[in-house]
Amino acid sequence: MNVEKKARFKNVNQEARWLLGILVERETLSAAIARLEYLAAARDDYARVFRMVDAELDILKGQTENDDDGVNTS
Repeated sequence: MNVEKKARFKNVNQEARWLLGILVERETLSAAIARLEYLAAARDDYARVFRMVDAELDILKGQTENDDDGVNTS
C-alpha cells in the first residue's frame, strides 16, 4: 500500500511540474509565481494527507495485530 501511495504522490508531483511548465510559457512571470506558490501548497497538502493516511493505517494495523493476539486457535 505504501508503494502505491508513493507512486500516486510522484504522479501528482510530475503533473504539477508539467502544469507549471505550461503556465510559465503562457503567463506573465508574476502570474506564474502565484501559480507556483499554489502548486507548491497543493503538493504540501498531498504530502500531509499521505502522512495522515500512513498514521491511520499504522493504527489500524496495530489494532488488527492486537485482535489477532487474542484469537483462540483451539
